[in-house]
Amino acid sequence: MSGLYLFDANVFIDAWQEYYAIDIAPGFWIQLLDKAPGKIVVIESIEKEILKGGDALSEWYKEHKSAFVTFTIPTSDVLHAYKVIINSIVKNEQYNELAKSKYADCADSWLCAYGKAHSATIVTHEKY
Repeated sequence: MSGLYLFDANVFIDAWQEYYAIDIAPGFWIQLLDKAPGKIVVIESIEKEILKGGDALSEWYKEHKSAFVTFTIPTSDVLHAYKVIINSIVKNEQYNELAKSKYADCADSWLCAYGKAHSATIVTHEKY
């Protein structure tokens, strides 16, 4: 394992809105920033989800963005992992065509590809 943690947007958004509002639990955000350097990764498509809110969280993220590792342009390893994942989904008859298409176009598919390519841990609040 690489020791990298790829964060999904919902980890930031849910924490901000539901569990650890900055005015109630500033220690959570301080610890997040303390642990982030070299470990917590935010990929470009996830960053866009965080910033599209145009709210206090997006302002906080812009202010502290440098604490996180940011992956922007996918490397050949990431592109290969994405291809493997999408091919697996396409071949799987469990999913309908709309679900397959949605998954291929969303940030989560790229999050999985980066995780696979970097042997990283994905941190998310997604539910089955």
